[in-house]
Amino acid sequence: METNLLNAILIGGILGILGQSIRIVLGLGKGTLDAKILKEQILLSLIIGFIAGTLAIILKSPTSKEIDLSNKELLLTIISAGYAGADFIEGTLKAFQNKFKTSKENKKTQ
Repeated sequence: METNLLNAILIGGILGILGQSIRIVLGLGKGTLDAKILKEQILLSLIIGFIAGTLAIILKSPTSKEIDLSNKELLLTIISAGYAGADFIEGTLKAFQNKFKTSKENKKTQ
């Protein structure tokens, strides 16, 4: 079943959210995440999962004619991107945050 690009991007985002949700649940189950996580942090993680899923589906199928949502391998790839890709995106955002803080602190000391 082929679909148009906009629908595929939305489905990719939803699958990315699913992957990120799995990551959150597993993190809570392992006790690696604090039980007092603010809802804003969870919401941010789900948004990042959406972004990772949309990027994955665009990169995996660069033309709308190649997007086949009956392909289970593609669907699992997108879910995995939501799970693992979120780590990459969060790490990149934290690196930029730290760089910005360091730059701001250096300006204050001058």
